[in-house]
Amino acid sequence: MSGINVIMGTLSPMLVNQPDLARYCKKPRDAGYLQGVSVFFSKVLILALGLLATSSIKGVYGVA
Repeated sequence: MSGINVIMGTLSPMLVNQPDLARYCKKPRDAGYLQGVSVFFSKVLILALGLLATSSIKGVYGVA
């Protein structure tokens, strides 16, 4: 349940501020797919960086 709360907590500011981000699109149809793909890849990148940092800290100090 904690993991679901963390993911929803990171997605909700993007969902609330989506109209602010949509104003930078040149065409109205660009807002949906472009923002969806960028949110997906940014979340995957943040997840990967967190996992890499945690595993490297555990490797150096023995405790995460």
